[in-house]
Amino acid sequence: AIRAMYLVANELARPEQILGLTFTRKAATELSIRVMNGLFALRETKFWPTELGDEFQPPKIATYNSFGNEMFRQQALELGYETDSTLITEAAAVGLVKELLKNIDLDEFPALTDFERTESYLISLVLSAASQLTDNLVSASEARSAFSSFIDLVEALPQKSGGSLEPYAYTRGYLAQAQLNQLIFELAGEYQKKKAARNLVDFSDQVALAYQGVIQRPVQLDFSHVMLDEYQDTSAIQTMLLSRLFSRASVMAVGDPNQSIYG
Repeated sequence: AIRAMYLVANELARPEQILGLTFTRKAATELSIRVMNGLFALRETKFWPTELGDEFQPPKIATYNSFGNEMFRQQALELGYETDSTLITEAAAVGLVKELLKNIDLDEFPALTDFERTESYLISLVLSAASQLTDNLVSASEARSAFSSFIDLVEALPQKSGGSLEPYAYTRGYLAQAQLNQLIFELAGEYQKKKAARNLVDFSDQVALAYQGVIQRPVQLDFSHVMLDEYQDTSAIQTMLLSRLFSRASVMAVGDPNQSIYG
């Protein structure tokens, strides 16, 4: 809020040229109130730019997700999506994965027959993997190839001494986890296909698609100063989108790595 007041008071930016992004709607609302109250107080002082007058357009304060949604909607048709694409809820996402697992051909995914955990746990793994694919702009086939290469490397590790063909215990653990991950990311790819076929998107999809859109057709926004809150929790794709959009703007990012959700 103080930075917004500083920018306006020193005529470095008009209020509508300031963009503030944070993670939750509650935080965005609170930040918007603080910024507007600060500007209203500034308006009553001698530091208020005379050319602004009493009426002014407010700064844009939003969540990262809602900003990504807005950018996606503007470019949806060019990206092969409808502008009214449905934002899938968590419950609907779970239901879609359940449907996928119910109708899946076990001949194509034989490793599923050896999965010994609960269905709900499998669903959570698939949804997490799908989010990771989107956030890092990696396809399911690329992930599968990476795991295959890793599995080949693990299988080539030395065996136990004494001529035994039995691998070390830690080797078996790495191999089992890699094989499980390979299955999970393959299922995540199938889930992504089902979403796209039904014109469904989640928050990660919106940001990734917005990024693809600005790569195809650069967008010029009117924000000269950008303030990023809780920056330590931005994903790779969010950072890529912001960098692409605001590489020539004045950007201030605030974050605490000790509070990062990504560890």
